[in-house]
Amino acid sequence: MTIEEQSVLLGRAEAARTRAQGLVALSTDLLARHKRTLSACLVVRTAVLDAGNPATERRSRDLTRLATLVGRDTAIEDAKASIAERYGVTRGEAFELLRHMSQTGNRKLRDVARGVLEDQKKATVEMRLRGVPGRR
Repeated sequence: MTIEEQSVLLGRAEAARTRAQGLVALSTDLLARHKRTLSACLVVRTAVLDAGNPATERRSRDLTRLATLVGRDTAIEDAKASIAERYGVTRGEAFELLRHMSQTGNRKLRDVARGVLEDQKKATVEMRLRGVPGRR
């Protein structure tokens, strides 16, 4: 195999690796969104099943756990979207930032995400009080 042929093969391999990395990032983001949707569906299904029957203790605990999971995922996803939009980074990079903040501050990821969302809400309120136009 000539050097030129090797160079072409290496270029193709690098392009394939780059595409694969992009697909992994996309599939991770889609999985997170669908996981949240599935969790929400399970909460609704459980609530509907329990509507006519007295809820058992175990079912009640399961429903509470699922509701907590849905809320946690929503906060993290919303914080990722907020950071990505504000700083012009990808959702993956936004997650890495949240993770770094969580680890360096020795705080749970969901708590850091909620803090980011609260700070954003405060900043939006302050801007409106000053009369600065902004997004809702």
